[in-house]
Amino acid sequence: MSSSRYDSDLHDDFFREWYQDDNRKYDVFMSFRGKDTRASFTSHLYAALKNAGITVFKDDETLSRGKHISHSLRLGIEQSRISVVVFSRNYAESRWCLQELEKIMECHRTTGQVVLPVFYDVDPSQVRHQKGHFGKAFEKLLNTILKEIGDKWPQVVGWREALHKATHNQRCWKNSHVNLWRKGLCEAGGVPVVVVFSSSGETEIANEISLILKHWREALCKAAGIVLNCSPQPQLRSQHNGYLTVCNCIKTAVTVASAAFSCNCSPQYKDCLTRRNHHSPPEMSATISGSAVLNSSVEMEMANNEIDDLIQSWKDALHKAAGISGVAVLNHRGEMDTSNEINQFVKRWTEALREAASISGVVVQNFKNESEAIKHIVENVTHLLDKTELFVANNPVGVEHRVQEMIQLLDQKQSNDVLLLGMWGMGGIGKTTIAKAIYNRIGRNFDGRSFLAHIREDWGQDSGQVYLQEQLLFDIDKETNAKIRNVESGKIILKERLRHKRVLLILDDVNELDQMNILCGSHEWFGPGSRIIITTRDISILRRGGVDKVYKMKGMNEVESIELFCWHAFKQASPREDFIDLSRNVVVYSGGLPLALEVLGSYLFDMKVTEWESVLEKLKRIPNDQVQKKLKISYYGLSDDTEREIFLDIACFFIGMDRFDVIRILNGCGLFAEIGIFVLVERSLVSVDDKNKLGMHDLLRDMGREIIREKSPKELEERSRLWFRDDVLDVLSKETGTKAIEGLALKLPKANTEKVRTKAFKKMKKLRLLQLAGVELVGDFEYISKDLRWLCWHGFPLTCIPRNFYQGSLVSIQLENSNITILWKEAQLMEKLKILILSHSHYLTHTPDFSNLPNLEKLELIDCPRLCEVSDTIVHLNKVLLISFQDCIRLRKLPRSIYKLKSLKTLILSGCLKIDKLEEDLEQMESLTTLVADKTAITRVPVSIVRSKSIGYISLCGYEGLSHDVFPSIIWSWMSPMNSLSSRNQTFTGISSLVSLDVPNTSSNHLSYISKDLPKLQSLWVECGSELQLSRDVTSILDALYATHSEKLESTTSQMYNMKCNNVVSNSGSNSLRSLLFQIGMSCEITHILRQRILQNMTTSDHQACLLPDDSYPDWLAFKSEGSSVTFEIPQVNGHYLKTMMCHIHYCSPDNITSDGLKNLLVINHTKATIQLYKRDSLDAFEDEEWQRVLSKIEPGNKVQIVVVFWSILKVNKTTIYLIYKPMDKK
Repeated sequence: MSSSRYDSDLHDDFFREWYQDDNRKYDVFMSFRGKDTRASFTSHLYAALKNAGITVFKDDETLSRGKHISHSLRLGIEQSRISVVVFSRNYAESRWCLQELEKIMECHRTTGQVVLPVFYDVDPSQVRHQKGHFGKAFEKLLNTILKEIGDKWPQVVGWREALHKATHNQRCWKNSHVNLWRKGLCEAGGVPVVVVFSSSGETEIANEISLILKHWREALCKAAGIVLNCSPQPQLRSQHNGYLTVCNCIKTAVTVASAAFSCNCSPQYKDCLTRRNHHSPPEMSATISGSAVLNSSVEMEMANNEIDDLIQSWKDALHKAAGISGVAVLNHRGEMDTSNEINQFVKRWTEALREAASISGVVVQNFKNESEAIKHIVENVTHLLDKTELFVANNPVGVEHRVQEMIQLLDQKQSNDVLLLGMWGMGGIGKTTIAKAIYNRIGRNFDGRSFLAHIREDWGQDSGQVYLQEQLLFDIDKETNAKIRNVESGKIILKERLRHKRVLLILDDVNELDQMNILCGSHEWFGPGSRIIITTRDISILRRGGVDKVYKMKGMNEVESIELFCWHAFKQASPREDFIDLSRNVVVYSGGLPLALEVLGSYLFDMKVTEWESVLEKLKRIPNDQVQKKLKISYYGLSDDTEREIFLDIACFFIGMDRFDVIRILNGCGLFAEIGIFVLVERSLVSVDDKNKLGMHDLLRDMGREIIREKSPKELEERSRLWFRDDVLDVLSKETGTKAIEGLALKLPKANTEKVRTKAFKKMKKLRLLQLAGVELVGDFEYISKDLRWLCWHGFPLTCIPRNFYQGSLVSIQLENSNITILWKEAQLMEKLKILILSHSHYLTHTPDFSNLPNLEKLELIDCPRLCEVSDTIVHLNKVLLISFQDCIRLRKLPRSIYKLKSLKTLILSGCLKIDKLEEDLEQMESLTTLVADKTAITRVPVSIVRSKSIGYISLCGYEGLSHDVFPSIIWSWMSPMNSLSSRNQTFTGISSLVSLDVPNTSSNHLSYISKDLPKLQSLWVECGSELQLSRDVTSILDALYATHSEKLESTTSQMYNMKCNNVVSNSGSNSLRSLLFQIGMSCEITHILRQRILQNMTTSDHQACLLPDDSYPDWLAFKSEGSSVTFEIPQVNGHYLKTMMCHIHYCSPDNITSDGLKNLLVINHTKATIQLYKRDSLDAFEDEEWQRVLSKIEPGNKVQIVVVFWSILKVNKTTIYLIYKPMDKK
């Protein structure tokens, strides 16, 4: 038995149609010839589809029929997912069927509608080429149409055969027209047939017709006794305009006859003729006196007249004028419009038949009986429809554009590649909703699809892992009878069954890496074109699982939030007028979380304003349970109590604080905070912004606090952390604190300072974290916990820390806006203290003694206007990383000892108006990377600063920026005429460590001055005044570089020679072809794709035949050149900006050269007359952020030349530059 011609390739054409909405009304539209199959095959197929639960639109005989299909049928086709076209022997005999087919194929092309052709008692080739019985039925339809035309235009005798041949030979059709016109025209003028028509082309035909018209015109004029002084008729235009020009020529000739006749005929007949031609008498008859000149462009609009009467009038006129026998003069416009129309729909029908018959379908003859064929068709239709669509949402607000973003990522690779895509985001943000929508949208385009929901829950059940494997196997291959015994055998079965199928697999709510390993092991498990989507709250799973791309789910914006909330709260898209402000409050509280918007909206539905207000007030203390239940999954999914403790501490105290500070504090509590916070970020529980501040969604914050509250809902003193003002005041005022309390925060307005007895802290033996603001403690500080790690007290009311306040365990002291004049009267040894912040302490005059703070890492004394002296003991801060005296306006100098701090990375003196000097000892600060000393009295930059090997950013004496940008300007300021030569020499004493040098627009003498130092520079930027100077400078730079390389090469060659002598190397004369690849600018997704393609070609191809990518990828442009130089113009790409350049070098070198030999890259901008030189000791060093500077100085339209400089012994064969573009931010 032959199998169906249906093939899974049917899906491949619809990968591009993923964007289409699927709100269609019918599953299947059936197109068939009623008299062939309605009572038999089609009715049985219709019943089988209906029994399978498939909604079918079937043509009803009761529908009124005409020459065109009805509007209801067109809608039926458009609103169907699949069209089943039953081709039978007489299908093409029906104009109705062909118009249905034409509409079906239009939907197939434009909307991706699936077409399943069924060939019933007819071969597909007969349908494709309109042959055999099927072709005869098509001829019969054409003859019917021609008969209808012939009944309307009797003059069209002979057209039927010509139109019939149109589907096979269009030239025959045209020649038939020509023969018909020739016969009539010759008969009209009594002209013998003296021309034999050829088939060599339409131009010849046009010329022949023009000649016949000339004879006919002369005959007509001769009969009327008129001599015409007319120019020759315009030659017929070839091809598509040919027939229309023929008609114009006939029209002109007939106009001549009309004018001639009008000179002699009766006035009554002349009026009759004028009326019929819709022309006024002056237009109709030009002045004729012995001769007449007629305008050949006169339009006669004959198609608007009554055809039969007009023809008869011409016969009578011609007969009266010259006795010429009558001839059927064709109504050219009516005839031509009809011929064009027939030509067009014949062409459309034949194309629709050809296209439909070329699609893989079902040939009924290949089955034993019709019932078997019908079963197979129903299975195919069921497979295509896959009636397992998932419910997405009643109100899918914001779903569409997120689905489209995901689909764009899913198509990042070619359709034959397997792609794993992760969706990452916090609970309740809509990951599952979007995944379901994608499943419904694109799932039908795969050989199989599976949506495994609730993996987190099922995984922990008995046999849950095997159950999920079996469910996946059944979803993809419903006919399988395989039984999975255990997880390992399941992995083998899945790989074997899936590797030849193009599948869509969605793993929802994954929370362990093993779930990915067991259910979607690797890319090799799946057939070409497969797509696997994993939703999770933990990005580390995606990273370790090797996904190709991660889509980070973001919350709803304000507009989306309002709409979604209102659909649930008011059953409409916008809030009622008296609820606008309340609705906005709920939206703000929900923070763009769809789960909260839906739950709260449904909860508030049909409530009164006062009830809304009560609910919102309650939410401030007790979050909604439904929302919390969903969010708590992430909390309880944390691996240990340490991570949970860190989460709760952040939720209560540390939101908005610097991440490093929090890590120091919590590490001091023994909580391993660095890895803990990392895990919280990966699991979407905590975020870190671009300023390194910790963040947390408000609902997650409330969830953490609710977890604490739930453990002791009524007994406040038994809670581990207290943060709510009323609760804290209650415990402190009643002095009911217990050892259960580990953290306490009480922040009051400054105007309402609250006095609290220190005795209230007596029982809080385990208090680790204390945050106060607007609070004054009265009493003995001995009661404060000795386990205290963090003291944050804004507005500290005392002038110094009390002597009996034990601080030995403190990690961080933050006393901002305090009344302190001196921190300690008697210093304590504080080995654990790492953070000391006394900013905005306006009464502080001296820094504390630092000798007892051996582990201090951060010292901030910002805006301490009375601070005038820094203790020399600062030298004891051997581990300090940051010191800031910003805006300490009375501070005059720094102690010399500060320059001995070898660990210090950041020094901030900005706004210290009286500091006027930095010592040359600055270079001793070997770790210093950031120096900010703007808005000071410093007027001279220490010379030693350019010798610093560590400084990366500087703001000093009006110079601000990265060191390699700032240092050249500083150096040139020293080299000005106002500076002595000795200063100049002193400057260049340290040039060996200089990172870069900028030479502004000046004479080339300055360039020659430093040319001897060129080998010591890592980068150079030169601005030239003219193209001539640019050429000279480029030559000077290249000469200097090649001279340097020659010296190095001699040394290297000498060493090689000695090695050869010692090791007796025999094959010294061989060379190798090699390739190098590096990028200029920042990495991005496209650079990874391009790099992968290039490296793949480099490793899989012979170097001599290495095929590099071209411009086929839409995000890069390639410029290639022989040798070591490439010149090109930077193109303007609308909506994109130049992100990165990638350089590939193909070169030849001796086998004994182990170094890549690439030491320099020259970027010459001919448009701006600038030169940029970059030098590196190794190839990898090219890929750093400094290279972004190259791109920043290049603009669209610039003519740019890239030159790579190798050792002279190395020969560059080819250089290729790729320009990589990125879309601009729509904002």
